Amino acid sequence: GFEDFYQPGVYFCSCCFAAGAETPVYTSAMKFESNHGWPSFWTNVRGNVYEQRDMHRWRSELLCTRCNGHLGHVFRGEGLFISHCHPTDERHCVNSTCLVFAPAEGQEL
Repeated sequence: GFEDFYQPGVYFCSCCFAAGAETPVYTSAMKFESNHGWPSFWTNVRGNVYEQRDMHRWRSELLCTRCNGHLGHVFRGEGLFISHCHPTDERHCVNSTCLVFAPAEGQEL
């Protein structure tokens, strides 16, 4: 998965990508190591991800704006921004199978 993957580039929604569309949802600059076993991001590409309360009602599900595909969940108030120097106190916990990575220009996988 992408939890320990740190190359520069862009992460696209895998559902959109499979349908022939490139919807960027995160970038490598938004990624950080949270030690939670999932790829973690402190924010998303504005306008391409939205959230709604999931069926458990105590957490928010992250969804692709274009296809409504599930990406993961967002957690707030964990204090991770202090140790990682991020401007938000959010952890976007994203499933690796929901992402397709494209390396930054000039980079190879």
